[in-house]
Amino acid sequence: MCHLFSEVFFQWAGWIVFAFVTLIQVVFAAAVVWSVCSLKRRRQVTSARNQPVSVIICARNEAEHLRNNLPSVLQQQYAGEWELVVVNDNSSDETVELLDAFAATNNHLKVIHLTQKLHNGKKHALASGIQSARFDHVVVTDADCVPASRHWLARMAGCFDSKETEIVLGYGPLRNLNAGFWAGWSQFEAAFTALTYITSAQCGVPYMGVGRNLAFKKSVFEAQSGFEAHWQYRSGDDDLLVNAAANRCNTLVCLDAESFVFSTGAGNFKTWFKQKRRHLEAGVAYKPIHQVLLTLHAVSFPLFIVCGLLLFWERGGGLLLCCCFAVRYGAFSIAYSFGMKKLKEPISPLRILGYDCLLSLYFGVFVPLLLLIRKTPNWK
Repeated sequence: MCHLFSEVFFQWAGWIVFAFVTLIQVVFAAAVVWSVCSLKRRRQVTSARNQPVSVIICARNEAEHLRNNLPSVLQQQYAGEWELVVVNDNSSDETVELLDAFAATNNHLKVIHLTQKLHNGKKHALASGIQSARFDHVVVTDADCVPASRHWLARMAGCFDSKETEIVLGYGPLRNLNAGFWAGWSQFEAAFTALTYITSAQCGVPYMGVGRNLAFKKSVFEAQSGFEAHWQYRSGDDDLLVNAAANRCNTLVCLDAESFVFSTGAGNFKTWFKQKRRHLEAGVAYKPIHQVLLTLHAVSFPLFIVCGLLLFWERGGGLLLCCCFAVRYGAFSIAYSFGMKKLKEPISPLRILGYDCLLSLYFGVFVPLLLLIRKTPNWK
């Protein structure tokens, strides 16, 4: 009798968990579709009031990237007054000489050379750049990033078209010279992360942005006392600021294709592992509500597969089970179709399906492993 009760209990528990995670998955897919469609209806501002803007780039031993990428930033076509602040964070390569040479021929460029590193990571350099910025509207990117067009700055700054907007979340696609697995996976994973934070922001719960392409008001940074609350985290200079300051009223998403910035993703497991370990470190400092929502979202991927397979093993290919799988994968196929098109991601549907299946392994195994390994390298 007890054995029968236990068997029935765990069987029903399995169905309840499976139904719950299926619901989470389908709701997320529907939210992605709604979010990208609502962005289409939003008026895209191209110039706004042409308010003054400070662009900030932090660089540590980035001479090669600066040599290749800085001209595309300096060639931005922006009708308003703007400056480019590049913070040299104790570089030991040719960064100093290179930046001084650029500054001698470009009026927009302002160079800050740091000779002391007060904190691990990028925060000290970024805080120095923000404090030195002349203007309240700030746009940040990285030394290894290339704007998609000469209108990148105008598109990002143009989103400050109302007094309510204080934070603008942009997108930074990853592009790789090789077509290996890790290059493709990092490209997909970056796009998936973007769809997640874009959808969350569109639903009124913004929780992060990426430092490759992010804009905010300097006053927002100062209102949060800069990075004072999380100096102990080597990462999180971008997402923790957004997590603390963003809300449904002051945050806007910019997905104009001309507003993108491109950078190179991980080409091998070691590089990808280091990047993910660094990025996930700051997640423990997110607001509790964001941690709960993100945890539910993440665990729904492996639980959907695990519960589905266990129920299939116990009961065979029941009609209800097959319908749940069909609904889930049908919903995600539509979501990926809308989302990847909006992000201009050239990933084939077949590869997307394969990467989607790997998300269960990623969230079920690698993310917990990465969170357990807290020690991270310096920001570069």
